[in-house]
Amino acid sequence: MWRFFKWCRPFTSIERLTLLASILVTCPAHATTNAILFVTQIPMPVERSTHEVTSSVCNVSSPFANHLGDTASCGRGGALWIRYPDGTLTNLTLLAGFGSTNTTQQGPNCIAVREPSVHWDGTRALFSMVVGAPTGPTDTNRFVWQLYEIANFTPPDSLPLITRIPTQPPDYNNVSPTYGTDGRIIFASDRPRDGQPHLYPQREEYLQLPTVTGLWSLDPATGDLFLMEHSPSGSFKPFVDSAGRVLFTRWDHLARDVQAVTDRAGSSSNHVFNWSDESPTAIATTNTTEVFPEPRPSDTNALAGTNMRGNAFNIFLPWQINEDGTASEIVNHIGRHELLAQIPSATFTNDPNIVTLTANQRVNTNFIANFFLHGEDPNTPGLLYAIDALDIGTHTAGQIVTLTAATNINPDAMLLNYITPKSTASPNAFGLYRDPLPLQNGVLVAAFTPATNLDSNVGSPDHPQSAYNFRLVTLKPSGSSWTTNALLTPGFSNTFSYWVGTNQITYTGPLWELNPAEVAARPMPAPQQA
Repeated sequence: MWRFFKWCRPFTSIERLTLLASILVTCPAHATTNAILFVTQIPMPVERSTHEVTSSVCNVSSPFANHLGDTASCGRGGALWIRYPDGTLTNLTLLAGFGSTNTTQQGPNCIAVREPSVHWDGTRALFSMVVGAPTGPTDTNRFVWQLYEIANFTPPDSLPLITRIPTQPPDYNNVSPTYGTDGRIIFASDRPRDGQPHLYPQREEYLQLPTVTGLWSLDPATGDLFLMEHSPSGSFKPFVDSAGRVLFTRWDHLARDVQAVTDRAGSSSNHVFNWSDESPTAIATTNTTEVFPEPRPSDTNALAGTNMRGNAFNIFLPWQINEDGTASEIVNHIGRHELLAQIPSATFTNDPNIVTLTANQRVNTNFIANFFLHGEDPNTPGLLYAIDALDIGTHTAGQIVTLTAATNINPDAMLLNYITPKSTASPNAFGLYRDPLPLQNGVLVAAFTPATNLDSNVGSPDHPQSAYNFRLVTLKPSGSSWTTNALLTPGFSNTFSYWVGTNQITYTGPLWELNPAEVAARPMPAPQQA
């Protein structure tokens, strides 16, 4: 412990005692063989910015538009933690010199942290961190998520070393990093597809909110960067599986612009328009005509006189791509017909031969609404863990499911299994789960809240409180499904203040525990080839 106290000499005696107490808490023994990295995060109770400084309806915990680094999208006061197998907890970012020791007002040194990802050899990890916050109501500085690497975080008396990846895009939000098999880093970013700043930000196809442009690949040694996969609404949380595939969640739309539809119907004033082209000199046009796909089911004006029911789908599905950017497809070609509860019959209103496809007509009789992919079982190649959650309102929390997705399985034979109970209530009467993590010793860890309804701010605009309290738990079998077993930590509570535009936000209460990652070595696969 001498190294710890030596590093802490700049702190006051009270700060030393407080920090020491926070990092040397021993939790009750649980069946966790390896250390676990995770983050604490200020709760963001509603997926709608209270003060609308970014015109965002989502935040860091949302399924989409979760990449923004401003304080309206992600509060300040979080940290990167490690839980060792004996239950000891260490605040790694604070030990490495990141984060403010000021437990109230957050300023230039404060941080938020997200999505640690452990290297193949188990000795280092990538994560995203945003540093700094506005110092007052007139501070207009821009804050972005950047990629960092941490090393030297075991054993507990080590001083961790955190380094910002120097060759990454410096002025954009870079999130969800993971290690490739070739020394490169794969991540999501809102950098414009060709780097032209006038194209920033890309906006998704649903609410026209800012989104990431896709998946990027970076050689951290040389700065070589290329766009692996470009998607109009966003790709999220990539990782390389045991078969060498880059797997990720992609937000898939096939629908006409809902805001343009309501504008054309004269029922709203979204002021939708098309640019003439993508050049810096482009002009706004008045033409919002759309010819693909067929009109939305709600667009009765456009459907009048046709034989079409209309089309609009909006779903998060598991995708795969090779590390060189080739062979992008939904995992094993699986899709809506194999995963959804039903595919309606009335695609065309005048063809009685088209019938509704329901889940009980196929081998896989289980179904989902969305598949937010999180990882692969380390002991069962191709067994994918995911969350079935609503696209807004529950912070990407819902039911834990698995999908058998080894490379040699036909999509008709891929089995969707319910790990936690499926409920007819919305969102789920059995509580909500996030970030499922199967460990090498067979234990399942996840973030859990017993909440059963959509989240809301049960405090006030300037003193927000979430109805959710995400805590890391182990799970155990209970009948035909799994349920919570034991908490992994004693919990974290604090008070933090930060500025959102001209409003000062103060949060007092428990911090969310999210994004667990097992610190363990894994075999590095050969990359998939086209």
